[in-house]
Amino acid sequence: MKIMVKETIFKKGLILLLLSMPLMLLQWFSLDASRVLKSYTTGVYPTIKSLLGKIASVTDIAYGEILVGMLLIVGIIVIIKRMRYFFQCLRMDSIQEIILFIVSDLLTVMIGVITALIVFQGIWGLNYHQPTLQSQLSLERQVVQSDELTSLLVDLSVALDIERQGLNKSRFDVVTTSASHAQLFQQAYDDYTQASLMYEFVELPSSPPKEIASSVLFSYSGISGIYNPFTGEANVNVLNSAYMLPVVALHEMAHQQGIAREDEANFVAYLISQKSDAPLTRYSGKLLVLIHGLNNLRTIDPIGHRELYETLSEGIINDLRAHSELWAAYDGLFEETHEKMNDQYLKANGQESGVESYSQMIELYVAWMKNNR
Repeated sequence: MKIMVKETIFKKGLILLLLSMPLMLLQWFSLDASRVLKSYTTGVYPTIKSLLGKIASVTDIAYGEILVGMLLIVGIIVIIKRMRYFFQCLRMDSIQEIILFIVSDLLTVMIGVITALIVFQGIWGLNYHQPTLQSQLSLERQVVQSDELTSLLVDLSVALDIERQGLNKSRFDVVTTSASHAQLFQQAYDDYTQASLMYEFVELPSSPPKEIASSVLFSYSGISGIYNPFTGEANVNVLNSAYMLPVVALHEMAHQQGIAREDEANFVAYLISQKSDAPLTRYSGKLLVLIHGLNNLRTIDPIGHRELYETLSEGIINDLRAHSELWAAYDGLFEETHEKMNDQYLKANGQESGVESYSQMIELYVAWMKNNR
C-alpha cells in the first residue's frame, strides 16, 4: 500500500510540474496589455463568450449554482471518507501511512487549484490585464476634488428628481416596479444590444442575466450580483432594491463583455443605463453614481458631504435609506468574511485598491463628464 501511495505522490508531483508550465505562460502573456487586448480580449475571448452564451441561453437556471452545489456535495463526501480512513489508520497506529495520504491529498488539492487558475485565466481572467478603459476612451483620470465632485453631484441629484417623477412608488414613497425580473433582465440585454451600436468597446451581449436562486445566501454575503467566468453567466441577486436591479444586471453583463475591473464595470453600467429607453434603468444608473459619489465625498470632505446630503430631495433620501436598511438586515460575520476574500481576490488580479475600486468609478465619471459636457 505504501509503495502504491508513493508512486501516486510521484505522479501527482509530475502533473503539478507540468501544470505549472501553462500557468507561467499565461502569466508571461498577461504582462503585455496591448498583446492581451489584440490577441485575447478582441481576439479569442469573443469566441469563448459567444460559445458560453449559447450554452447559458438554453435555460434560465444558473448553471454556476448547480456547479457549486455539486462541488460542495463531492467535497463533503470526499472529506467524510478521508476522515474515516484517517481514524482507521490512527487505530492501527499507521502514522507514516497517514502522512503519505495527507501529502497525496494536498497534491490533489494543489492540482485542482492550479487547473482552476489556468481555466479561469484562459476563459476570462486575462481580461484584467488589457489596457485600462480610460486609455481606450482617452480619458484623463485624476484624483477627484471636493468642489468638482460636489458640483457634479448637485447636477446629478436634479436629474435624478426629474427621472424619478415618472416612476412607480410604494406607499412609503420608495421607487418600485411592476416589471418581473425576467423583464428587467431582458431590458438589460436589449440595452447592451443598443449600446453595441454606439460604443466601440461594447459588443453584442451573449446571454441575458440570470436570477440567483440562492439570493438569501448571497445577501448575507453582501453580494448584489456575480459573474461566473466558468459558465459565462451574469447572475443577479433579486433580493436587492428594485431600483438597483437594472444597473447591477448591467454591471455583471459588463464583466461578461470582458470588462473585468470593478470600477470600469460600474462606469460602463452607468453609460449603458443612460442610453436605455427604460426610465427605471436610467434612474438606477444615476443612483449608482450618486451612491459612490457620496461615499467619495464623505471621505475627502465630510462637511461638504453632510451639506450636500441635506439638499437632496425627500424622495431620493427615501430610496437611499431604504437601500441601506435592506442591506443592513444582512450584515454579519459572513458578509465581513466575503468582503475580505473579495478584497484579496481583486488585489491578486491587479486591482490594488481591492473592494475600494468599486467607488473609484467616480474618477472615470468625472473624467467622462469633463469630455462630454
